[in-house]
Order: sequence, then structure tokens, then C-alpha cells
Amino acid sequence: GSVVAIDPATGEVLVMVSAPSYDPNLLAGKNFGKYFEQIKNDTTAPLFNRAIQAKYPPGSIFKTVQALIALDEGVITTDEKMKVTLGKIGDHAPAGMYDVTRGIELSSNNYFHEVMRRIVVQGRAESYFTDSHLGMDQWAEAVRKFGFGNKLGLDIRGEEAGLVPDTEYYDRMYPKEKGSWAYSTVFSLSIGQGELLVTPLQVANLAAIIANRGYYITPHLVKEIEQNGEKTKLEFETHFTGKGDEYYPAIIEGMVRAVKGTAQRAVIPDITIAGKTGTAENGKKDETLDHSVFMAFAPAENPRIAIAVYTENAGWGGRASGVTASLIIEKYIRGYIEKRRLYLEDYITEKKYLEDLIN
Repeated sequence: GSVVAIDPATGEVLVMVSAPSYDPNLLAGKNFGKYFEQIKNDTTAPLFNRAIQAKYPPGSIFKTVQALIALDEGVITTDEKMKVTLGKIGDHAPAGMYDVTRGIELSSNNYFHEVMRRIVVQGRAESYFTDSHLGMDQWAEAVRKFGFGNKLGLDIRGEEAGLVPDTEYYDRMYPKEKGSWAYSTVFSLSIGQGELLVTPLQVANLAAIIANRGYYITPHLVKEIEQNGEKTKLEFETHFTGKGDEYYPAIIEGMVRAVKGTAQRAVIPDITIAGKTGTAENGKKDETLDHSVFMAFAPAENPRIAIAVYTENAGWGGRASGVTASLIIEKYIRGYIEKRRLYLEDYITEKKYLEDLIN
């Protein structure tokens, strides 16, 4: 899996972890060739930088993006109550009345099925198919503004762009002679599944965007260069993702509630975390464990760190990835882990979260 953490105020990368890893000392000196072959042939792929090269379905963390695009487009409002029924898509959340804050808090799949439908199907054309095609291109353009489907411009090599499918992509997948496609074909995108692929770096950057209420600074590892005893601070571009910031408090409130509901082990009593759990589908259903995903920033009221954690084959996001993120957040903000929470380190290092899945 991997961990990426960013300072939302500057774009500086605070943490970049890819696991399994290797000892770089093995690649120094006369034994380089011998050890490089061993590392290269390792089936766990330690040379593969999962933080910037692994591409995963984002899972439910992507519901925050759907909400922000819908609010930007004006197809929902922060105070609109929507009656949600079950059946359009599998769901752990109950039926009932939802606003966007509750939709994020309870991670309602059926709520976000309707949210994305409103983005894509807006009556731009008489044909449902043509309307869906026009809407998908508008949706994909909006998603790319959040840094998805593009390389963010990190200052090391190897960064992957991920994938944001659009009309051209689906036209190739479902040509007209095979029946074409519409929103009803691709609705799994509404909950971060389907053909959508993102990197952990992009997810940490999304957390930074929400922490900043609508913009991000190009993520980077190097913040200044020293030459001939002179230090030069580097400047990085600011990217705005939407039309306004007035609806971000509703999204953030939903994320704060979500942590208290679906990621209770990640809660730190005196540091408010705004976060979103996710479970990214992996392989055939019932044959492999899904990936555990958690995206967050803290403190919610004055963010200093934005983070994304992907734990492969670990199941629910609120456990393995949520706890990992909360420990890093606490260590960064407080400088140490409180004694009452030290047991959580064992929970992660000894993979006790897998026992939860069995039990």
C-alpha cells in the first residue's frame, strides 16, 4: 500500500511511503548488480512506487468530488432534502431524507447515484443517449480540474495520470453498432468504482483541495534550492477547482461526522479530523479482499496536514487505513502519540485489522 501526506497551505509533500520497500543501501557499492536483480525480480514489486504509480478505483472518497461538482453546477444545493430509496445500487446506508452533508456522513450510494445522474442527464438533447454523452464530457472536464486524469507535476519521475473516462472512452468501449451507452451504463462511477482510476498522491491532493476550500498548490518535495551558499525558494502554481467556496462547510461537516461514524478508531478527542473512508474493489467479488482507503485532513478548522492511505487487501477503509492516517496526523500535529492510543500502533503493525474482518 502507500501513504501520501501534504501540507495544504504550501503543497509540500510531508510523507511519501510505498510498501513493500527495500533497503537502498543494497544498491550502493560493488554489489549493486547482484542486489538490483534480486529486488527487481521480487514478486512484491518493491521498486514500484505505489504512492505515485499505483492506480486504484477511488471508492467512496470520490463522493466528495461528485458533491462538489453537483454544487458547482447548481443541480443540488447544500440545504436541499432528497428522498432516497434503495434498489438502484447496492447500499449500506438506509433509505430516507438526505442532504449533501448526510449523504457524505452515511456514504449513501443511492444518494450519489442520483447526484451524478443530475450532473450528467440535464436535458441538453432530446435523446437520452446524446444527453448522457454531452453530460459525461462536462462531468469529466470538472473532475480533471481536481487533478484527476492528469499528472499533478510532482518533482520526481514516474508519476502516473490515472484515468477519467469520458464520452470518447465509452464510445470505444460501447460502439453504436453494439448498442451505445448512457448514464445507466456507467453509473458505478457515481460511487468511485467503474473505470475511474486515481493515484494515492491525487487522493491526498483532493484532501488538500477540500482543506483549502477549493484550490491546491502543485505538490512538491523540493521547496528551495541552495547554490553557492544562496538559498532560493521555489514558487508553485495555485490551481482553482470550481466556481466558489461557499458550500465547502457542508462537505467538511459531512466528513467530520463520517469519521465519528465509520472510522471511530481514527478519532482523536482533541484533534478534529475531517475524513472519508472508502473500499476500493479489487478483483473478483468474494475471492479477494478489497483495498482499504482513507482520505482526511486535520485539524478540520485550521488544516495543517492532508493525507491519503491505501492499504491493499485490507478491507474496510475505517480500520487499517483510517487508523494509520490518524496516527500520522497525531504524530505530526502533537509531536507524539498519546499513551492511551499507543495500542493502535500494534493494531496496524501486527495487522490486527484482519481479525476484525474474520470476526
